[in-house]
Amino acid sequence: MADLATLEQFKAFLGEESVLVDEELSTLLAAASLHIRRHINPVTYTSYTELRDGTGRPWMALEHWPLMPVDESREVLINDVDVTADCKFEPGSGRVYYAAGFPEGVQNVAVTYTAGYGDTVPEDLRAACLMLAKFYTKSDLLARSVFFEGGGGMGAERAMPMQVRAILESYPSYEGS
Repeated sequence: MADLATLEQFKAFLGEESVLVDEELSTLLAAASLHIRRHINPVTYTSYTELRDGTGRPWMALEHWPLMPVDESREVLINDVDVTADCKFEPGSGRVYYAAGFPEGVQNVAVTYTAGYGDTVPEDLRAACLMLAKFYTKSDLLARSVFFEGGGGMGAERAMPMQVRAILESYPSYEGS
């Protein structure tokens, strides 16, 4: 999984030119990227196939969203019968509608779709990653292993600047903690 920003972008953001710190900066950038991906997933377009239980209801919420607005690979199978043409997809919420209702059953509905925010990382998420990595650099969180071992402390996993959190909260798939 690629970082949300490049080392070159991070060094430019910091005003850093030395190659002596590349390894440390790469580690911080990877940690920031992973932290953001834990809150917003998927970031870039990713294809999924889900086996779902039919409930008799005419809609079901998919696990990942937003859905790619135009997706030629979408497919909905009920007991191996293709009903894609009769389904409507709501990209913003990740819901699939089937007027006849998804018949009750155990893993009898297979949905293939693509979800995410695009083929490239949105600029505001890239900026959030750079800000979070800079926060790690300035706070020296990575050097304090106690933060990464869990326990009752604040921990790096929960430390996030308000500006970064504000960007993440603007995404519909944001899962705050």
